[in-house]
Amino acid sequence: PKDLFNKGLAYYMLNDYIKATQFFEESVIQGREFGFGYYGLAMIAVQSGQAEIAVIQLKKAISYNSSLLEKLVN
Repeated sequence: PKDLFNKGLAYYMLNDYIKATQFFEESVIQGREFGFGYYGLAMIAVQSGQAEIAVIQLKKAISYNSSLLEKLVN
């Protein structure tokens, strides 16, 4: 899941949100407990103006990986 998230992040930074979404979703499929795939999907939702979806994805990310909350706050 970590490698898939990193690939998604690379595409996200290149503004290729379609490819980024694919890798973030695959990261979630490979390991929900990693949580970062959901975080990536939240970033995509923000970019597409879907604030409610972003909040849902962030809640999922934190529920699977509580250490993400600390990283998001700091």
